[in-house]
Amino acid sequence: MVAIGWGILGVIVLGVLGLFFLAPQTTVSILPGASHLYSMFGMQAGAQGLQFEGVRYGWTNSGGQNVLEVQGSVRNTSSSAMSVPTVIIVLRDENGEEISEWTTEVGAAELAPDEDAPFLKQIPAPPSNVRSLKVRFAKAG
Repeated sequence: MVAIGWGILGVIVLGVLGLFFLAPQTTVSILPGASHLYSMFGMQAGAQGLQFEGVRYGWTNSGGQNVLEVQGSVRNTSSSAMSVPTVIIVLRDENGEEISEWTTEVGAAELAPDEDAPFLKQIPAPPSNVRSLKVRFAKAG
């Protein structure tokens, strides 16, 4: 009876380890904190392996209304295809405090190695005290 219990425990441990090493994207989508474990082992998972490039913003006028336009691209710097999470744009005031947050999708759901895809978000009537912004990926889960 004890041997059966140990056998079941062994199968469960091997299953978890197999999922961890063979399906990092799935593991990170189930357990977002696991991305830190992958980085400890020198592996890339989650949004690691994706980077923003050419992010810029500017003010335009559309129909008499101020519009903040944020654009850039996301590049896959890893050696395998990666799902692209939602991009979050955080607007900040002169003290760096968060004023508001907007989301946008990238032009592709998945990127092959060394592939990139653009994103563009037009924010109508943004707060007048916006002085900077930050882009980041939404957390998995």
